[in-house]
Formats: sequence, C-alpha cells, structure tokens
Amino acid sequence: MAVGLIFSTIFHIGVREQSFSRAQIQMDERGRRRKGGRDIMNEEGLQSNGDKEAGEEEEEEEEEEEEEEEERTDDTIVLMEKVSCRRMRILDWFKEAPFYQIAVLYLATRLYVNLYQVYIPLYVQETLKLDETFIATVPFAMFLGGFLSSVSMRHINTQIGRKRSFAAGCIVGLGGCLWVWLGEGNSYGQWGIFAVAALLGIAGSTLLITSLSFTADLIGDIVEGAAFVYDFMSLTDKISNGVIVMLIQDFNPDEGWYYRYVISFACGSACVLGVLVTLTLTRFKIGNRRAYSQDETSPYLRDDSAPLVTDRLSGSSSPSSSS
Repeated sequence: MAVGLIFSTIFHIGVREQSFSRAQIQMDERGRRRKGGRDIMNEEGLQSNGDKEAGEEEEEEEEEEEEEEEERTDDTIVLMEKVSCRRMRILDWFKEAPFYQIAVLYLATRLYVNLYQVYIPLYVQETLKLDETFIATVPFAMFLGGFLSSVSMRHINTQIGRKRSFAAGCIVGLGGCLWVWLGEGNSYGQWGIFAVAALLGIAGSTLLITSLSFTADLIGDIVEGAAFVYDFMSLTDKISNGVIVMLIQDFNPDEGWYYRYVISFACGSACVLGVLVTLTLTRFKIGNRRAYSQDETSPYLRDDSAPLVTDRLSGSSSPSSSS
C-alpha cells in the first residue's frame, strides 16, 4: 500500500494534462480538413487528369463541402467551450450517485475475480484432491473461457447494453459458484471442474470489461477527473480485497472443505452484490451529472441514448452503447 501511495502521488504531481484552447481546436480541425482535401484532389487528379470541366465541378463541390465543414467545426468549438467552462472538481464527483454505484460495481468485480483466481488452485488440490496436473489445466480452462468471452464482449454490449451484459455475467458467475457447491463425484473431478472453471472465467472477464466500460462512461470526454476516478476505484478495490482475504484466512480451519465454501459463498456474494447495484443503475444514465443543468447537458457525456457530438453535427447517430 505504501509503494502504491508513493507512485500514485508521483503520477498526480508529475503528469500534467493538456488543455485545448479554441485556437488549438480550430487549427487541428482545419489541418485535418485541408489534408483530407489534398488527398482527395491528388486521387482525383490521377484518375481524371485531362478533364478540366469535371475538375471545375469537383472544385466547386469541394468548396461547398469546406464551407459546411467550417460551420460544423465552429459548432464543435462552441460545444467544447461550453464543456470546458464546466470543469468537474474532485469534490464534485462525491456529489454524483453513479460515482458510488460504479465504485461498488468495480469493487464487487475485483473481489469476485481475485477470490476465484486465488482459491481455485487450493480448491483443486485440497478439496478435490486431484492430481498436480489439474493445478495447471483448470486455471488454463478458466483463462481460456475468459479470453473467448472478451472477444465477444463488444458485440454483446452493442446488442443488449452494458447493464444487461454485467447482469448476465453475474448470473453466469452465480451458476459457476452453485456448481462448485453441488459438484462432487468422479465425473465432476474429471470434466465437470473444467466446465466450472470456464464459467468462472467467462463471468470474470465479462464483469471486468463491463465495469471498466462503466467507469469510462462515467468520466465521459471531460477527462480532467479521469485520474482521480480510476484512482478512487482502485483504492476501494485494494482495501476491500485485502480486508476480505485477511478475514477469510483468519477463519480458515485448515480443512479441505473450507475452500468450497469460499468460492461458493464469497464469490457468489460478490455476484449478488453486482446484480443489486446494477438494478439501482437502471434509473440512471451514466455520464449525466448534477453539475450540468438540464437545459445545457454536455453533449460529450455519453449515456444510453445520446449520440456522439460529431454524429449530432453531421446528422447521423451512433448505436446505443449501454442500457
């Protein structure tokens, strides 16, 4: 904890975040626009080098597009200036209810993941009395399931949203914990333990990815408080995990059956906590803050239905990223 505190202090003092002024934003936008225009002209010049009339028409169209792009750029700058004038101070985060809810979600996620990663080898060796090879193959099945889950998370989040994805991960985790509690016999020791490990890994990867996505949605595009938010989430995670693991070890009777109870009830309780907190998030749009008035909500703060500001200005909307 002391080492983490030292390096966290060095990070907060030593790292300076860049603030973008109107002039910088305008120069960046115009530079990208001119570069894109030159690329288009070079490609068209190679394809129709001798057609002057077509070139003139294309130049007129490009001029019209540049004018429209300048208007959109000005609108973007105005919106960004509105956002920049409402900076979130550290104390402002403590006034936001989703800040605490997501902190508890992240706490439950890390508690679930850390506990099954620590106690699965002990459960295999001390409770099931399996061969030493299972100490390597069972965690491998667990990490393989987590990897496959992480590959499909983007599609799942797009289809059902983050909140439902998190709740589904908790349900899968509860299924794995229940199977650990009921599992016994030769068939369970030979193949059932691998299915349990895969379920635990799928749930852990789902919860971890989704909770980090929740944190990013909470911060939004106003990043002046990002370091504090992630630091606070990590602090609650480390303290709670340390205390709970210490309590588990203090009550350890040095019996093999104990690790079955730890995985079933401790990990299962973390999943139940995650489901309950997710239910409380259904009435909140993550990213909308009390610091912004209802009439001037920042378009840079993503919620369940709000499109990106660039999509608003261009007339298109992005698909919902959370629900």
